[in-house]
Amino acid sequence: MFQLRDDHVNAFRQTAASGFEDRAVGHLRQELPAQTAPFSDNDLRQRVRSCVVRGRTYALTSERQIIRFVDTSYLIGEFFDSDPQQGWTRDVLQARDLSPDERSALLLTAAEGITVRRPVKENARR
Repeated sequence: MFQLRDDHVNAFRQTAASGFEDRAVGHLRQELPAQTAPFSDNDLRQRVRSCVVRGRTYALTSERQIIRFVDTSYLIGEFFDSDPQQGWTRDVLQARDLSPDERSALLLTAAEGITVRRPVKENARR
């Protein structure tokens, strides 16, 4: 019987994570070019990694859910989920009556609405 050793499993995980990061960077460059222009691809990858970890604390696990979380971080501030001025984001992320897909979609929709009212330059600094 074929068994995967821990190092094989870790290699597969690393490859999957790297592929996700590549897709996320491409998405960010295409969908949020003004917000991501000041950042290198490596900066974007680091943000994606941070958002994966933080998103999991809110039970966001799918690529779509994490991408929405990442997008939100570029629209309203990198640490929006711990910013006292953005307390509503925690309410959305912790809403027990909504699924992870619904929470991430609501979060991004609200962030997009806020961004329309604020200049891009201000959002990039947060």
